[in-house]
Amino acid sequence: MARKVAASKLKDLLEDNRRDALLMVWGAWLKNGEEACNALKELMEEFSDKEFWQAEILETRDIAKEYQIEHVPTFIFFKKQEIWNKVYTYRGDSTKKYLQDLLQRM
Repeated sequence: MARKVAASKLKDLLEDNRRDALLMVWGAWLKNGEEACNALKELMEEFSDKEFWQAEILETRDIAKEYQIEHVPTFIFFKKQEIWNKVYTYRGDSTKKYLQDLLQRM
């Protein structure tokens, strides 16, 4: 499972992290939330050289504000501790494939 991130710890994680990372901000109430979490788990297994974090939007509103997240799930890619890309939705296998492609390009 991806490491759960508290808003107060994200900056520390980014500063300490030397690997590329993917943060999924999601909502437990989402219709496709479980599917997105399962996809993240599969991506973690495939890309073990990357860090994977998740934040539940209602528990981490500061993250949503700082990274201007208006839709969940949102996937934020960090390369060299900076935002490299964002994906603002999850629509099943097509989004999972797109996330895989982005992770390969990092």
